[in-house]
Amino acid sequence: MTQYNTILKVLESGRKLTTKQARTFGITNLSARISELRAEGYGIYTNRNSKGTHYKLGQPSREMVRLAYAIGGQDVFGGR
Repeated sequence: MTQYNTILKVLESGRKLTTKQARTFGITNLSARISELRAEGYGIYTNRNSKGTHYKLGQPSREMVRLAYAIGGQDVFGGR
């Protein structure tokens, strides 16, 4: 299984993923893989606290969609 698929499998199951957990799967640059998934359109959120950083899959709020559309126009969502 690729790193990409491993990350998706964890996140789509509803679990959070930390850098430490990712290393157990052989993923050493989690932030780069997360950026790639975001570029593919996955709504992955970063949460930081005193214990570290974790990522989770979610749905963007209406406000986030509105702002993305305001900044990038219809091309942000694949329209023309």
